[in-house]
Amino acid sequence: DLVIEDNIIFAENPDSATRTLFNLNQQVVGASISRNRIKAGIQQVLFVGAGVSSVVANKCSNVEFNDNVIEHSCSAIAFEPRQCENFSFSRNKVESKSGGSGLVTPIYSTVGMFLLGGRITVKDNELSGLGSGTQRLGIRLSCNVDDPKSIVDVSGNTLQAMSGSYLTYPLAVEGNPRIVKVNDNILFG
Repeated sequence: DLVIEDNIIFAENPDSATRTLFNLNQQVVGASISRNRIKAGIQQVLFVGAGVSSVVANKCSNVEFNDNVIEHSCSAIAFEPRQCENFSFSRNKVESKSGGSGLVTPIYSTVGMFLLGGRITVKDNELSGLGSGTQRLGIRLSCNVDDPKSIVDVSGNTLQAMSGSYLTYPLAVEGNPRIVKVNDNILFG
């Protein structure tokens, strides 16, 4: 298991616009990244999986990213879980600044990247910030198509697009998972 908890992390170097703070791939099984305070000026805070294919070697499982406080100031996607079986993103407070895109935009709509499976939970997050048309501000989850085990729960989240921004993808769940719960979210901007 990989455990990264209770840290204060500054990742703001000017040359880090193409770097990733947490890059999990090659069959990481069991990871908890929790209760950290993060100030990031880099492209991605979290990347899970690798590439655009369904190669099993890239798929992770049981990854938790919970209870973190994050300030993100780079104009790119902050969180991109691509290939993961059982993923939790809950109780995080995320603020995007300086034209940084935002927030959870996990997967693009390319069919070959519908690679989330199992229990996918995005709950009780406070997500706010600046977005742009090319970097979508919102929650987008693309699951394995017709996966009989997929359960997606997106509940209790607050998404706020700040002045000059808008929610291109306020909330999208794709791939026809078996159970989808979308409850008590507040989306505005």
